[in-house]
Amino acid sequence: MMSREQSLWFLNADAHLKISQPYIWYGYSVAVFCILSALVSGGYYAPSDAVQGEVFRIMYVHVPLAVLSLAIYVAMGLCCLGVWVWHIKIMDLAARSLGCIGLLATCLVLVTGSIWAKPTWGVWWFWDARLTSECVLCLLYLGYLCVRFTIWPERMAKSYAALVGVIGLIDVPIVHYSVNWWYTLHQGASVLTVATPKIVWPMLWPLLESMFGFALLFACMFWHTMWVLRRYDLSISAVPN
Repeated sequence: MMSREQSLWFLNADAHLKISQPYIWYGYSVAVFCILSALVSGGYYAPSDAVQGEVFRIMYVHVPLAVLSLAIYVAMGLCCLGVWVWHIKIMDLAARSLGCIGLLATCLVLVTGSIWAKPTWGVWWFWDARLTSECVLCLLYLGYLCVRFTIWPERMAKSYAALVGVIGLIDVPIVHYSVNWWYTLHQGASVLTVATPKIVWPMLWPLLESMFGFALLFACMFWHTMWVLRRYDLSISAVPN
């Protein structure tokens, strides 16, 4: 008798990976083109910022990664909820993949943020609300992956890691609204606001292009990581006990 994952194609990891695999490298190519185009447009043709001068241009890397670090955790948390409540195997695979790329995005956010902070604030790091909550997000990614890959048996690892992922969703709104809830050196939202964005169009267009490029890049990395983890799972299951 076929399992639920085998009978329903949208729950079958192998079916998803087989469909997406031929297009991953095309996606990488488009993503790299968009990112390079955005960096050239933002780095050379966008006007200088009236307050920060030229240093603001790191925004075209930092902001897309910051948005992705939160979006990826939301997706990972929802997958963890599916694992915790319904024990869906493909959601565990997706959550592990999202955890890997989310940790990478968050680490890059912290690094680029520190590079931006030094000439702007005069320090590499300051424990204000936004930076602290983003650092906690990094630790949540790391904690999920450590629990998922180190605890044995695997059934317990899935449950405990899923619980960590779901509880960690609390930090996402804290990161996003920290600049509004507490006094912080970090500037408020300039793009993701209900009102009209606070930056001019020649600066905004490269940022939107960069956000699309990084989103596509991490989407391809997500499917690529899922493929690698699936191969790892199959190799482990083939080893006799």
